[in-house]
Amino acid sequence: MSLDPRAMAKIRDLDSQLIRDSQALAEALRSSAERQIRNIMEAAEQASCWEAVELFIRYQAARGALNKEWAGQLIERLKGLEEPAGKLARDTGAPKTAVHLVLIARFLGHLIRWDVIRFRSGAQEAGHV
Repeated sequence: MSLDPRAMAKIRDLDSQLIRDSQALAEALRSSAERQIRNIMEAAEQASCWEAVELFIRYQAARGALNKEWAGQLIERLKGLEEPAGKLARDTGAPKTAVHLVLIARFLGHLIRWDVIRFRSGAQEAGHV
C-alpha cells in the first residue's frame, strides 16, 4: 500500500523505536528465521488487513516453520503497532489499516537485518562469506 509523502515522513520518524523493538525480538530467536520473516513481510505487503498477517504467522507456526512461542511474541509486537498507526492516521488523514501495514513491513525489515547480524556475523568473523 502506498501512502502520501507526509504520512511516510511521520512513519520514518518512528524508525528508531521500530529498530529497538525489533532488536529485542531478534534476541529472543533461538535460530535464524530470516526466510520466514521475509515470507511474513511479503504477506504484510500484499495484505489488506492486519488479521491476514496474523493468520499467516499463526499458520507458519502451526506447520512448524516458526517457534510457536516466538510467533506469539511477534504477533503481540505487530498488533501493538495499531496504536501508533491510529495516531499517525489521525494526524495525517491516511487510512489506519494502511499505516499499520506499512509499520509492520518496516518492523519486519529491521527484524530481518537483526536476524542476519545475529546469526551470520559469526560466520563472517571466522572468515566465511
